[in-house]
Amino acid sequence: MMDKAHLQGKRVIFKIDDASTAFIGAVSFVENDGLWIVAPDLAPQLLKGGPTLPPAVGGTIVIFVPTSRLRWLVTTQ
Repeated sequence: MMDKAHLQGKRVIFKIDDASTAFIGAVSFVENDGLWIVAPDLAPQLLKGGPTLPPAVGGTIVIFVPTSRLRWLVTTQ
């Protein structure tokens, strides 16, 4: 298993399977099987054609991205 702890707090560019574009975000928390990422452009993409967020939901949306869904991820050293 690759150590991902060094990614916490870093800005990343990443691509998940089934997505047509890459996304920019920041890793807020690291787990053994994935990353919690703040990626403002990812939430609408995931909800496309599905449910919408109620207007009362505000603030920052943090999305869990399983390692198995990542095609690639780039960050600065």
